[in-house]
Amino acid sequence: FGSGDPKEGVSQLGKIIELLFSIFPDDLLSPFIEGNTLQIIFIAVMSGSVILLLGDKAEQLRKIIKDLTLLFVYAAARTASARSFDRTLPLK
Repeated sequence: FGSGDPKEGVSQLGKIIELLFSIFPDDLLSPFIEGNTLQIIFIAVMSGSVILLLGDKAEQLRKIIKDLTLLFVYAAARTASARSFDRTLPLK
């Protein structure tokens, strides 16, 4: 389990607490700029939870999110098909 040194246990506990607190972003933009995946997931879960808690009051927001999702999926599919088309072109 380790050397049995109590300082080692405190050190590991400190690292776990630091990790838990690092999940909470200072603002909503920095996780996206810095590419902090854990904070982005936290924002997504919290946003989804709030939308669910709002119920019918968030219906318009749900529709916007659904439309944006379809737009991004369509754009990704178009990009993927264009990239596969480029690969099939003969090289000169």
